[in-house]
Amino acid sequence: MNKSKYDGADYEQAIAVVGMAGTFCNASTLDDLWTNLLDGYEAVRFLDRQTLRANGCPASMLAHPMFVPATAMMTGVDRFDAGFFGFTPAEARLMDPQLRLMLQVAWHAFENANIVPGGAQGLTGVFAGGHRSDYLLCTMGPEYSIQTGMQALTASLFNGQDYLSTWISYKLGLTGPSLTVQSACSTGLVLVATACQNLLDYSCDTALAIAGAVFSPRDWGYLAETGSILSADGHCRPYDAAARGTITGEGVGAVVLKRLRDARKDGNSILGIIRGYAINNDGALRAGYSAPSVAGQRALLTQALASAGLESGDVAYVEGHGTGTQLGDPIEFKALQSVFGQSPREQPCLLGSIKANLGHLGACAGMVGLQKVLLMLGRGTIPPQINYAMPNPELGMEGSAFRICTESRAWPEGRPKVAGVSSFGLGGTNCHMIVEGFEAPPGPAPLPDPLGGTLPLCLSARSEKALKELCASWAAFLQQRRDVPLGHAAASLLAGRAHMPWRVSVAAGTAAEAVRRLQTGVDGGRASDEAREGKTALLLDEGEYDFSLCRTLFQEAEAFRRAFIACADRCEASQGPDLVEMLLGTREVLPGSREEKLLGFTMACALAHLLVASGVRLHMVAGRGVGALAAGTLCGALPLDECLGRLAGRTPPPGQAPDASPAGWQLPDAKLVAEPQGGAAGQQHIDQCLRGGARFLLALGSPRPPVPAAAPADGAGAYVWIPLTLSGSAASAAERQTDGPPPNAFARALAALFRAGAPFSPGRNRRLRQLPLYPFERNRYWPEGSRSFCDMLRAPGEGAAGADASGAGPNRPGEPEPAAAAHGDVSLEQRMSDIWNAALGIDDMAPDDDFFARGGTSLSAIAIVAGMEKLTGLTIELRELMQLRTINAVLARLAQLANEDDAERIDACTCCNEVY
Repeated sequence: MNKSKYDGADYEQAIAVVGMAGTFCNASTLDDLWTNLLDGYEAVRFLDRQTLRANGCPASMLAHPMFVPATAMMTGVDRFDAGFFGFTPAEARLMDPQLRLMLQVAWHAFENANIVPGGAQGLTGVFAGGHRSDYLLCTMGPEYSIQTGMQALTASLFNGQDYLSTWISYKLGLTGPSLTVQSACSTGLVLVATACQNLLDYSCDTALAIAGAVFSPRDWGYLAETGSILSADGHCRPYDAAARGTITGEGVGAVVLKRLRDARKDGNSILGIIRGYAINNDGALRAGYSAPSVAGQRALLTQALASAGLESGDVAYVEGHGTGTQLGDPIEFKALQSVFGQSPREQPCLLGSIKANLGHLGACAGMVGLQKVLLMLGRGTIPPQINYAMPNPELGMEGSAFRICTESRAWPEGRPKVAGVSSFGLGGTNCHMIVEGFEAPPGPAPLPDPLGGTLPLCLSARSEKALKELCASWAAFLQQRRDVPLGHAAASLLAGRAHMPWRVSVAAGTAAEAVRRLQTGVDGGRASDEAREGKTALLLDEGEYDFSLCRTLFQEAEAFRRAFIACADRCEASQGPDLVEMLLGTREVLPGSREEKLLGFTMACALAHLLVASGVRLHMVAGRGVGALAAGTLCGALPLDECLGRLAGRTPPPGQAPDASPAGWQLPDAKLVAEPQGGAAGQQHIDQCLRGGARFLLALGSPRPPVPAAAPADGAGAYVWIPLTLSGSAASAAERQTDGPPPNAFARALAALFRAGAPFSPGRNRRLRQLPLYPFERNRYWPEGSRSFCDMLRAPGEGAAGADASGAGPNRPGEPEPAAAAHGDVSLEQRMSDIWNAALGIDDMAPDDDFFARGGTSLSAIAIVAGMEKLTGLTIELRELMQLRTINAVLARLAQLANEDDAERIDACTCCNEVY
């Protein structure tokens, strides 16, 4: 095997980017961002006075002589799929929109990497950073700061920078290091470098680096005061003579990282390679705390190149910090020239900055710069630098090592695909990263499908609405990308996507047929939690074998062919018939003959191996007759040679044990369900499987399910029967109506199995990138007014400030509300419902609704306990509430507590009378 350059010492410390995602102004995905960059798009919008006033912009700000009515903020930040991540509506409204978007972008980054969060091997670390949250302050005013106790803590948990990384780790089930990294404007790149370092010291095996910048207030414009970094004309012009500053932009970006050698070994798609990086601080070598330093940046660039083992002449492009300020750009350029000007060059190094397109994204600036470079390297194109006409004379661009590319162009011919990314933070923390494009090894394209097109397209979502959107996006994707191999797409879906309750599966012979079925409607539904925890049993019965199906699988599915040949070779080595010739039809097979039984046994074993290779977890195998022998050898109870000998009518000489089965022949974790004594009672097999927890019965040989003789003693009687053979002419006729080759019975069985909710554990087949991402629901979560939002932060049942006209102070802890608390004739049950509704952010909590089924969490439970205690003066412990779970159960417990309290009062009075 040819050795790759990536096996050399130069790449021992290299980090692979295996996935990424992002959302930015007018670009909901990175594909949208790339299109905008190629088109020279600028995100800035200029707002009229009516819009500004509607957005709440103060009149004093509008009248300021330095006011600029421009914004580069995103739209739709009030939208979020709270249910997907298990948040209640109340929690979603309380949550900083930056954190909401970071959760969704994190999920999409893992999908782009074809990694299921929480399901990857090894530890996954999270390294996050973002802008300071002003969401509560700007949407409800300073009153939010007077909250105390759990209200204050809850508000902090959903809005504090400290919790960005740990929320992502918690909701995605990631158990590696979880760190929030903050270094002002360089945060986005510094946290990527921190993630790389944690990978190199083996603190984690996969790392998510994610940065966000979402600001409040929304779309007000800004003041471009003299001496500030904000642009007076509303445009950012990096390195240009007309540059007068920057403008604030927004976005969230994420990358998924692995050690390069691990990514190659695991078959990940690699978007780019981080060769080296450096982080430093300017220290005192600058004019002031907020001023940058040439010496500090020069040292940074030198260190980063040394870390990568490269010279400055190896770098063809630099994505600069490029804020377009009169002070920052010349200092940055002087440091770049002092390092990059030392190496001789045949072509200049190209320089650009995405801030001209999106504005300055603050904590996310370095992240989006890195993502722009990864897109450039992967697509071999450098997009135009906009807002640039002539160089800032303070730079000294003429005669330097750099040029600005103002038109889209291919990567410079003959130049290595190596780029640098700079990010500098207010306060002097700097980061520079060296990134290289990945060269995929040469090979046949497209690679053959190892499963021979047996896998159906398996789509799943958390809601019916999202599933319909996912089906539509996949239909559009397959129409637009006709070059995508359907089998690899199906394998990527099974291996690289989470399997959720709402499911659709499409068994199709061609992409066109898959599109037709997705557009005209496919069977789907919600798999129960019990189904998704059920076990799968394989029943191997004696009967008519579908030789045509197995012949197709032998020719097209590598896993089936490999298992079949392993068995056929052992048969032929012991003077048995040539099973391959028999299967392919070059040798006649008589019904009921020993040859037919040998062939049926071999096909059954090969089908079982293909099931496992396809991702089916077989927990049990049972069989009758020939099927019993196949089940025995697959589960390790009988050697393969002994089974072949029995079927061929041969017995080993006395004292000679049969040979063992081939290596890897036994199915992993599959248990044998013994053949019933005294006959072939299929019901007994089914009953035994059901008693063992089986819910999915895959049947080879029996077209119809027998009825169980009796329900198992433990009451587990529900199961799904899925045949592995074509049954009936009607089904065959229906398949003949499809365009192109019809899906085989094996693919249809897998489709039915997934749709019913069976667990799949697919192997590492080829992973495709740029598949459709999960369509998050865009539900609005935003306070409609400051007063209502203040009320949301208060403990449930607590009135608005100043509502008590009597002027009485607040109740003491544990003291019930006064009778004159303006409740009127409202029943206790209704008041309790109000408390639960407020804590959960809903309005329809019924007395017998389950707390957890309606989205309850420990935080909302704490709020409910506080509200009930204030209402009744009685205390129910948090653990007790979470056991009672319904309003009616809690009311019954409160009545019991009230009776106990009355009894204690009577006892106390009796004691007092006895004393006096």
